[in-house]
Amino acid sequence: MPTNNDIPHPDFFDFKLYQFEDKQRQKSQTTASIAIVSQVLSTENRAFLHKILSAVQLDLNQGIDLYEKQVLYKDLSQELSYKTCLVFGYQPKEIGLHIQAKAYKIVPFKGIKLLFSHDLQAISEDVQKKKMLWQQLQLLFQKNAS
Repeated sequence: MPTNNDIPHPDFFDFKLYQFEDKQRQKSQTTASIAIVSQVLSTENRAFLHKILSAVQLDLNQGIDLYEKQVLYKDLSQELSYKTCLVFGYQPKEIGLHIQAKAYKIVPFKGIKLLFSHDLQAISEDVQKKKMLWQQLQLLFQKNAS
């Protein structure tokens, strides 16, 4: 009669392990310090985003991760090392934050500087929104721009 102290036969451990991808939360090996969260960008809006970033000496292809979908803040903050997050077209609650954040105002939150604004299409069509975004980007990236 087997007891709890019996050691299993070596064949007991002879099986393959399969790793499944977690589509919801997949750890990234990114070294980017800036995250941009936006809806899917049209060609024009992508070009506009490039123009915005180049004005503060940033390149979308270097040190920036672009998420063209709704991403939860906890996924950005827990698994990745972002210092700055630009959010275009989403409210704080839509990315899982229960904070008061006005559009075009930098919000420091748990080590990450957040900047919420309208979607890129709305900004590109409104001079006042462009000015407000430009002012905050200058403050946010003043060390990078000098």
